[in-house]
Amino acid sequence: MTTRTVSLIRSSSLHSWWRVGWVFYIFVILALGTLPIIGTYLVFSHTFDEPAHIAAGMELLDRGTFTYEQQHPPLARLAVAVGPYVLGARSHGASYLGDEGLAILYTSSEYLHTLSAARLGVLPFFLALVAITWAWAHREFGTAAGAAAALILVTTPPLLAHAGLATTDVPVAAACVSALFAFVLWLEYPNAWRSAIVGAAAALAITAKLSAMAFLPVCFVAALALRWRSERGRWSPLSLVQNASSTLTAGVVAFSLTLWVVYGCPADPWQPFHQLWSGIEEVAQHNARGHESFFCGQVSHEGHWLFFPTVLLVKTPLPFLILSGFGALTVLRRHRREWRYLLPLASVMAILTVAMAGRIHLGIRYVLPLYPMLAMIAGIGAASLFLTRSIKSWILLSLLVLGQLGVSVANFPDYLAYFNVLAGAEPERLVVDSDLDWGQDVNRVATELRVRGIGRVFAALQGNADLSQHGFPAHGDLDWYQPATGWIVISLTQWAFGTNPAPYDGYVWLKSFDPVATIGKTVRLYYVDPAHSAAKVSAPDPAKFHHAVLWPQALTIGHICESGSFHGAS
Repeated sequence: MTTRTVSLIRSSSLHSWWRVGWVFYIFVILALGTLPIIGTYLVFSHTFDEPAHIAAGMELLDRGTFTYEQQHPPLARLAVAVGPYVLGARSHGASYLGDEGLAILYTSSEYLHTLSAARLGVLPFFLALVAITWAWAHREFGTAAGAAAALILVTTPPLLAHAGLATTDVPVAAACVSALFAFVLWLEYPNAWRSAIVGAAAALAITAKLSAMAFLPVCFVAALALRWRSERGRWSPLSLVQNASSTLTAGVVAFSLTLWVVYGCPADPWQPFHQLWSGIEEVAQHNARGHESFFCGQVSHEGHWLFFPTVLLVKTPLPFLILSGFGALTVLRRHRREWRYLLPLASVMAILTVAMAGRIHLGIRYVLPLYPMLAMIAGIGAASLFLTRSIKSWILLSLLVLGQLGVSVANFPDYLAYFNVLAGAEPERLVVDSDLDWGQDVNRVATELRVRGIGRVFAALQGNADLSQHGFPAHGDLDWYQPATGWIVISLTQWAFGTNPAPYDGYVWLKSFDPVATIGKTVRLYYVDPAHSAAKVSAPDPAKFHHAVLWPQALTIGHICESGSFHGAS
């Protein structure tokens, strides 16, 4: 056997081991993200929006209609309804979207199993998001960048939090990164097959959540502009149109077919387009009137232009932010003429700009498509540190990676309520709602009350849960401007919004007392002694207490918004 033959055999053997190593790494990375997500299912009660999404998806699965609202298209809602449907849940025909979702959850024999089955429908989108981000970064920016990007995504608390909920936010993030990657590949070689993939991926993104209608076009335009700038004289959008016009038909057909399938294959092929257009009109009207949101101690319908930059800054782990900074500097210094390197950074800026210009500022979940782009930038930063072959750079990189891993481990299972140190000790002064308290701790509150032997309690909890179904003792509404005595539980979102309309200070009287405990990350437990003369509070009315029966819950943001629409439609 010649030396050359032996060398080729060894090279092939090493290549095979390298591929096996990468398969193992990706398996470990996906497990690293999947296990903690599944671990949150049985901890948390449903959040505000989950029943609405389950109800709308169940209607389409069970009855073949999609009539509750069009503001959210069907894809993600179908995904979260499949699990409950398999377990035997069916539509109840309630006229109100929220009531329908609660009926599906509470009439099942196992509330948490039904809810977990719904949440499981989002997990494939999370896995796809990580896999596609890795594939994109690995292909364009190298092995180290791809490895780091995947690791960062599966250890980022906001992404893990929403991947564990039966909502639309992770599905749209996964579909957006898929569509943008497909568009990059199409730009390189615009044939009919790639055009069809772009069309199908764009349709999936739009039918996951209509925010994709705003995010994808600006990212596509950014990609075109960057390539034109980088290859001026050799390539232009005009040449692309001339060379690729024959392939666009495949994209349009794939888009239309995907849209038709997601909307349930109706007999009228134009129905999905009418429903999609109705949804776009609803979103436009919603954005025009704004949505009540809390930011830095103020409640507003118009939002604030600093909302999304702020939540991104305080809810993203510091190691992630630092690596993203290194990556951005690396791109701007070394690759500022390479459009592929610039595209993730440009996409982040485009998505953030669009979100800031809107008037619906309800949480970082609205800009989750930023995270795969930021992860690729951070991956470039990690690769630049690794490839310097400097001991100091390697030590810094090791500390940042360990810090990112530590954030994920230390904050399990409270990923939804995660903030980094920049938010300070009281992040509820900055933001609440889906960034902190979305009603997820109802089960924990019930457990705490039972452990303490509390027989009666006044409650002002965020969400739409029927407390009787969660094992609460006798309970009553903690009314605005009506101080109560005895045991009280109040969640941070209810505390922040207080009352509607302004001045939003209906629970200000509670500031005179210190909480007995904080339950989970979101609920304060108080005891107001009836004999405390300084409290100047009225005695609780026994008629206001409710036992194990259905009863109207305390008013929440969704019930009192101007349009009267369900908060889950936000």
